Amino acid sequence: MDRREQNVLVSRRKYLEKEQAEARQKTLASLNEGDTITGKVARITDFGAFVDLGGVDGLLHIKDLSYGRVEKVADVVKVGDLVEVKVLRVDTKKQRISLGLKQARPDPWLDVEQKYFPGMRVKVRATKLVQFGAFAELEEGVEGLIPLSEMSRIKRVTKPSEVLHTGDIVEVHILKVDAKERRISLSIKELEEDPWAGAVEHFPEQGTVKGKVTRTTEFGAFVELKPGVEGLVHISELSQNRVRAVREVVSAGQEVEVRVLGVDPDKRRISLSMKPAVEETVAVKPESQGIAKARRRKKPLRGGLSWDGIGDLGDLRGLGGHR
Repeated sequence: MDRREQNVLVSRRKYLEKEQAEARQKTLASLNEGDTITGKVARITDFGAFVDLGGVDGLLHIKDLSYGRVEKVADVVKVGDLVEVKVLRVDTKKQRISLGLKQARPDPWLDVEQKYFPGMRVKVRATKLVQFGAFAELEEGVEGLIPLSEMSRIKRVTKPSEVLHTGDIVEVHILKVDAKERRISLSIKELEEDPWAGAVEHFPEQGTVKGKVTRTTEFGAFVELKPGVEGLVHISELSQNRVRAVREVVSAGQEVEVRVLGVDPDKRRISLSMKPAVEETVAVKPESQGIAKARRRKKPLRGGLSWDGIGDLGDLRGLGGHR
């Protein structure tokens, strides 16, 4: 104030700042952890959204937006939206408020065991692919895992992208539900026809079949007999000759003809051989056996006897007791 010049300098900004500070203190004092309140989305960042609660902003972190998987904040809320949120934490000293949008809604895992159970078939949406499988959403906030080993019966899957892509809708079989641990195990292969059904009839012992070598190891080669069914040719069954390394005889992708040695459908194993079958020995008549033995003996019998001097067993009777 300048009385001499009769001039007064005023500030609207200072008044608003004071008013805002008072409102902030009032709001902070009225909030308690666990309260559910309504606010307006003021601005959005990569890590969350700030919500105006009336003089003070609270942070709605991206992980507290939804029970489901959220990639972008803007997919859930937009500037100007009125949202009902729950107060998670209040720090009066730092004047910080943490909010949760999903916490203001019922937890979908509370009744998940009443809605989903082992053996049930459901359609899911693939949400994320990882090295060991794929996560799939049954409903908002409820995800299950499809392990790599449960993706196919008919082919060996080395990465989930060979079967699924993010966003794909696929039907699955529920293997296990654990609401306490928030885990659901899912399977695609359980809905596929078992290629090992009737394997004993399809691949009889000593029967021959053509197949493709899928991979080789130090101890043998795996041969695909039909989609989903592989057999093993052990290194000892690769050839009649001695084999030092499997790759000396076969390589991956090679078409081969093999002979079935045995089938174990319970353990899903088939033993194969690339050796030719052993031919049956031709039966020899008893009369010719004695002649053959006689011809093979070159040394004379003891005592000067020879096979030529003996007619039959009756001639040996008179030899006993004489010196």
